[in-house]
Amino acid sequence: CSSDLSHGDSLVFYFKQTFWNNYNDTFKVKISNTDSLPGSMNTILFSFYENVNYPVYSGYGRYSLSLNSYAGQTVWLGFLHKNINGDNIRLDNITVGKAVLYDVSLVENIFPKGKFGTCSVENIIPSAKLRNTGSENITEAINVTYKISGPVNYISTKEILLNAGEEKVVFFDTTFISLPGIYNVKVYSSLPGDPVLSNDTVNSAFEMVNANFGGGQFFNGGYYFSNSTDCAENAQSSPEFSWKDTLNSISLILNGDVNSQIPFTGNTDNGYFSIGNILPQGYSFRYFNQNFDSVFISTNGIIGFKKNNALLSHDPTKINSLFFIQLPAICPFWSDLDFGSGSPAESRLSYKLAGKYLYITFDNAYLKSGALSEYLSFQICLELVNNVSSNSRFSVQYNKESTGEDFLTKYFSNTLRPHFVGFKNTTGSNYLKYRYRDSTGLTDYGTLFNSSVSVEFGQNASLLNNKSSDLNLILKLEAIHPGKDSVQIQIRDTFYPYNILESKKIYPDFDGILKGKFSVPAENYNYYIVVKHRNSIETWSREYGEQFTGFNLNYDFSSDSSSAYGNNVKNINGNYYIYSGDVDQDGLIDLRDITLISNDAQNFLTGYKKSDLNNDGIIDIADLIFCDNNAENFITYKSPLLNNNNNLTGNK
Repeated sequence: CSSDLSHGDSLVFYFKQTFWNNYNDTFKVKISNTDSLPGSMNTILFSFYENVNYPVYSGYGRYSLSLNSYAGQTVWLGFLHKNINGDNIRLDNITVGKAVLYDVSLVENIFPKGKFGTCSVENIIPSAKLRNTGSENITEAINVTYKISGPVNYISTKEILLNAGEEKVVFFDTTFISLPGIYNVKVYSSLPGDPVLSNDTVNSAFEMVNANFGGGQFFNGGYYFSNSTDCAENAQSSPEFSWKDTLNSISLILNGDVNSQIPFTGNTDNGYFSIGNILPQGYSFRYFNQNFDSVFISTNGIIGFKKNNALLSHDPTKINSLFFIQLPAICPFWSDLDFGSGSPAESRLSYKLAGKYLYITFDNAYLKSGALSEYLSFQICLELVNNVSSNSRFSVQYNKESTGEDFLTKYFSNTLRPHFVGFKNTTGSNYLKYRYRDSTGLTDYGTLFNSSVSVEFGQNASLLNNKSSDLNLILKLEAIHPGKDSVQIQIRDTFYPYNILESKKIYPDFDGILKGKFSVPAENYNYYIVVKHRNSIETWSREYGEQFTGFNLNYDFSSDSSSAYGNNVKNINGNYYIYSGDVDQDGLIDLRDITLISNDAQNFLTGYKKSDLNNDGIIDIADLIFCDNNAENFITYKSPLLNNNNNLTGNK
């Protein structure tokens, strides 16, 4: 009971929650001006809700509630705590009187706190919340300091102003911490003459763990992993991010529409595709010493190698429902994804067979019922082998440039919904957890995003090195050399029908040297290199194709006639040139090409035209001579596509 309240009086108390576990407790402060009976406490001064405005767990919060509305009256005050799970709260130092004029309290350290992986964020921006618990505005700036002590030390001070009762989040200078270890945090304010010093400081801690390479434990079944971040620099090997070209990939779902030609179980929210009979003859995905030639692709980010309705699961908090099922599986990002037509932006699930790899790509995969840009793009690459003595490698890539801002914000603040990245064998006796978040938080801390990130898994820790390949070509265009013009370079399979696996336009230098990076070519597999130019004969590399060694291939079309398929290059003084004159790009140089050049020459056309064979900007007799000479020799393009024996390939 308080009597004869005067203007400016406040109720001041300290409040602490004893336990914390995301329950739905409430705590209310009530007041009556009639008597102290509970039934008379019909007016609520203030309400607290757990997980909303409760004080930080394990620390007292100081609260001041104005009683100005009851000046001159006698009042009775009551506290009502409603708990759901038998928890309790603590109240201390309850007073009624004049509120402190000036007082700043540290409410909580917001970030960093908890436990997370090194290199799992681009930068750390420390932040903390403060409250002016006094009755007056703070109009002269005061200092607030954030201090980190540990393997890396850091300190930053900011000046702030706070109105009475105002809460404010303060962001401090950006830092980067890559060393693992335990770090202590101290955040404190410096208000001159602060009468309540007990609430000026918050102490907490966080831990950084290196989860960027590892594995090799008995329960991992001999598999290791390494990612492409700088924090994996001490690994025996590490991959580079190299998003695989999806040219000519097959859509499974595009903007909510399901490919009806491929067996599908479930729906675009919780479903999976059954894909078989697509691998090259003699090749399979070898996983935990078993060979698999079929793959089952879940819309929720599970890749299985046997058909099982566990692939319909969307809830990684029930991870045992997957681990205890007879299902060999890889989870590049298992979460509650939704490929339905209601997705705000274009989303696509696809696969592509590219030589000795099978790529499965999740483009703009939305989290179900998530925010407008709560989506991510990731890709799993499965190595196909024809040697039954060694297990396949596989990698997962996370494309930051194609991932939504809402998703990244939650990822960097450790507030993503439950998800799992890892894999298991058929029985679940062998597994690897790269990253796992259940309903309470992260328990495994592998990096998905810093910049874009690649993670590779395999049984040889020194061979986790997948990356883009360098192609260095020398070629000479008959009518243009030593000038230069852009050419289209294709990487093609050496299995019929010799699919285009990747294609890039490259501009050479004056020596006919072209350099390009290609994402598809892998080691120990043959590829055809195809040169296409706007008015030259399409030219393929020699029969059976070429291999990249150490993710590099040097190839010279000009050194010998045998460098071109069917010796289809022109010998000029011991150098070999790609034939010029196929203006209409129909695969042969003939009267139609001569006519096109002749017509343009008669019309005095100039500029960058297909009929300008020597690329001098003028269509004239010089261009006609090149074309006429090659037409007389019946020059046509040559490739294995023209060979009636479709089994004549480089990898069989």
